[in-house]
Amino acid sequence: MVNEIKKNGEVILKYLQKNKHVTITEMTDKLLLSRGQIRIAIAFLLGGDKIDEFKLGMAKVYNLK
Repeated sequence: MVNEIKKNGEVILKYLQKNKHVTITEMTDKLLLSRGQIRIAIAFLLGGDKIDEFKLGMAKVYNLK
């Protein structure tokens, strides 16, 4: 399970290298991952201090550090 989370985290990191200010909804539309998989991988990346989370109105957006 940890390997899957790391793999999904790598997919998200590659996507964030090309795009800035990305929401979870945008990631679910563009990536072949479910919303739950993305949430878990984002929590893993936030804990590893690899991405930043900002609040824009009601939405949370994610960027690389």
